[in-house]
Amino acid sequence: MMELEELKNSWAALDKRLKENNSLNETIILKMVQGKTEKSINRILGLEIIGTIIVFLIIPFIAFSIEKNQDKMLFFWNVLIITSGILCTLSIIWGICKIYTLSKIDFSKEISATIYHFNKYRILVKREYCVLIYIFMPVLFTLAVLSYAEENVTFSLWMFLVCMFLLLILIVWYSIKNYKKTHAAIVASLNEIKELKEE
Repeated sequence: MMELEELKNSWAALDKRLKENNSLNETIILKMVQGKTEKSINRILGLEIIGTIIVFLIIPFIAFSIEKNQDKMLFFWNVLIITSGILCTLSIIWGICKIYTLSKIDFSKEISATIYHFNKYRILVKREYCVLIYIFMPVLFTLAVLSYAEENVTFSLWMFLVCMFLLLILIVWYSIKNYKKTHAAIVASLNEIKELKEE
């Protein structure tokens, strides 16, 4: 009877240690996943800030181009420059919205709030790419072609225009591919953190 009691106590102690170890392992995994996810989000936030600053710095060059060419009666060129200025201004406003959304992510608060803000950021990015691909890129390309035709430029400049837009398409395609992969990994990590915190 005594041996049975000792065996029960041994099993209880072993079970307690296993639960403690599982809890410790889950805490370690949680911290690792959370640290990795936080680092990825901070990297995206940094890139958004840099991108917004770069677009902001382009505006003075657009303003200079408008001032320089205001005496020339080049309708399509002027429309192209003004459209580019509008695009840059909208991009800055949109960039500030994305930065604000990402800056609200705080891992010390509820994970559901973090998931909400990141999903909100993903929606902003998707809308941005849709507007860029289906509206601004075709409009800018059309205006650039009309501007070149208006100025009757050389063949080499036509080739430069085509190469620049092909490069732009390649950059946008790569950006979409990269952001989908990165965002999917972050969403998976956030869901994993949620599951670990709920256990």
